Amino acid sequence: MNHIERWKMHSRQRADERYEIILTEETHNEIVSLIQRGRYEFRERQGKRRILYVIIFRGEFVKLVFNTRWRKIITFLKLQEPPLAISPSLIYERRPRM
Repeated sequence: MNHIERWKMHSRQRADERYEIILTEETHNEIVSLIQRGRYEFRERQGKRRILYVIIFRGEFVKLVFNTRWRKIITFLKLQEPPLAISPSLIYERRPRM
């Protein structure tokens, strides 16, 4: 089992355990699409390729760690407290840089 398969297995378990999300390939791609379109709130960088994001997925705040090189979700984390204010980036798509 390579690292990508381990990430998939781990993220599926954590998505179900912490947010009751059944993480299929389609659901994974939907979440990655939100990130790629800029519909996230950046929380912190965890090394070169790992970034901690908060997104709104199906009406619920979701906190996750994302690998930018492989474009894969590594894990889902518990959101201790929801954001005090909803960032516009969670609702509106970011404009592409020129």
